[in-house]
Amino acid sequence: LNQDRDWHTVAHTDSHLVLRLVRSGELIAQATITPWKKTEAKPDDAAKEFVAATLKQPGWTPSQVLSSDAMASEKNRTVFRHVAQGKQDEIEVVQSFHLITASDGRRVVVTCVARPEMLEKLGSLDAALAGAVDFPATK
Repeated sequence: LNQDRDWHTVAHTDSHLVLRLVRSGELIAQATITPWKKTEAKPDDAAKEFVAATLKQPGWTPSQVLSSDAMASEKNRTVFRHVAQGKQDEIEVVQSFHLITASDGRRVVVTCVARPEMLEKLGSLDAALAGAVDFPATK
């Protein structure tokens, strides 16, 4: 992961990495990066499965899908992005869910959450963070 310098690590375990985007002392967004089960599924099937999984996130009640589409494929991987507005634990937020799939089926999820009033400041930095995920070569 080679992220923008304004993303700061706030938690790191074997199963996830949590980063916060802070600019001029202001919290813009928070992102969580987690591995997801390896797949042999076709991209369309994997995308449907992924969107269904986002609906099961604890405390998340989506109210409107803002976008849901495949992003450009590069570096032997594909990126699918699903963005929705709703409430996370009763707080109004926008979440962008990115599913990054390596050509060998390994997958990582990048979930970025921001308050609606921070979207302009966030811009495309959530997509850039997802684009910064790379998979190490397998042995």
